[in-house]
Amino acid sequence: MSTLDPTKEYPYPLDGDFDAVVFIGRFQLGMHNGQLALVHRGLDMGEEVIIVLGSAHRARSPRHPLHAAEREAVIRSCLTGEQNQRVKFVYIRDYYDDDRWCAAVRSGVGSLTNPNVKIALIGHEKDRSSYYLHLFPEWKLFKEPSVGEVNETEVRSLWFEREYESDAETFLRTMVPAGTYQFLTTFKKLPLFESLRNQHYAIRADVERWKVAPYVPNHSCLDAVVEFREHVLLIERGGEYGTGALAWPGGFLEPDERVVEGALRELREESSLAIRPELLRTFIRDRELFDDPCRSEAGRRLSHAFYFNLNDGGFEGLPAGELPPVKGCSDARHAMWVPKTQLPSLEERFFEDHFMIGDRFLHYVLPVVPGS
Repeated sequence: MSTLDPTKEYPYPLDGDFDAVVFIGRFQLGMHNGQLALVHRGLDMGEEVIIVLGSAHRARSPRHPLHAAEREAVIRSCLTGEQNQRVKFVYIRDYYDDDRWCAAVRSGVGSLTNPNVKIALIGHEKDRSSYYLHLFPEWKLFKEPSVGEVNETEVRSLWFEREYESDAETFLRTMVPAGTYQFLTTFKKLPLFESLRNQHYAIRADVERWKVAPYVPNHSCLDAVVEFREHVLLIERGGEYGTGALAWPGGFLEPDERVVEGALRELREESSLAIRPELLRTFIRDRELFDDPCRSEAGRRLSHAFYFNLNDGGFEGLPAGELPPVKGCSDARHAMWVPKTQLPSLEERFFEDHFMIGDRFLHYVLPVVPGS
C-alpha cells in the first residue's frame, strides 16, 4: 500500500503502486541515513525494493572495504523484520562497459520479478556520476533530494583518518543507522582494517603530492596479459597500495619510452620471464586502452594493456607440461602461473579492474543473456 503524499509534486506522474522499486548503489560502507531514507521511500512506493549492489566481487580496498555479502548484512541490520521480507538484493560487478552493466542489472532484477511487473527506479542525482539513472527508460525514474547532506566520502574519512579519531564516534552516530555504526566499529578492530587504513593514507599522500600540478595529472600505465599452455601469468602486488591483490604484470610508463616498450620492460621486471624483448614483442596478439575515469582509486590512470600468446613458439624447447620459471621482483611480491580455468574463482582477489582487463582478452566472464 503506497503512502505517497498526493499533494506533493513528483518528477513523473504516479499511476498507482509499483510491484518493485529498484535502488542502485554501491553502499560501500553499508548504509548511511540518506540511503536508509531512500529505502523507506521505496517501500512506501512499492510492494518490494530491489537493492542493486554495485562493485561486487572486488578485492578489498579503501574505497571498497566490504564484500557485497557484508554490505547486504549491514543494510539488513538497519531494517525491521517486516521491511527485510520486502527487500531483495542482486550483486553486480563493475563491467566498465555500460551495455554489459545494464544487461546485468536488467537480468538481475528480472530474476527477482515476474514478467510485466510495474517497476520504478529511485535515486539521488548528485553529479555526473549519476548518469546511470537514465539508462533504464522502461522503469519510471523518481529523482529524490539528498537527505541530511550525508555522503560516503565523509563517512569514510571519519572512519579511516586518525585526526578525526576523537570526534568520529559522535559524528558517525548522527550520520549512519545503528546497524552500520555497530558494524563499522567492530570492523575497525580487525587486523585488516589497519592495512586498509595504511592504503588510504598512501593514496591520500600521492594525491597531495600532485596538488601542486597546474592540471589534474593523467598517468599512463601498462599491463601485460600473458598466456601459455592454458595458464596465465599473474603477480601478487607489494607496495603501499593494493597490497596482496592479484594483478597482471605492469606499472607506469617512463618518459622516454613507447607504450609497447614499457609493457615489455614491466613484464620482464616484475616476473623475471626469461625471454628477449625483441622476441617477446612478436607474441603480442591484441591490445586495449582502459580509460574509465573511475578505474583507479589513486587518481586518473589510463592503462595500455597488451595480450601476449606464447603458445606460438615462445618456449619451443620446454618439455610438454612445464612452464617457464618466473619470480616476483620490483613491485611484485610473487609471480606465478595460474590455470585459466581458475580465474573466475579468483575475482575477489583482483586489483582494481584487472579482472575485467583479463576478460577483454580471455573471455572468462559469461555473457548476460537478455531476460535470464
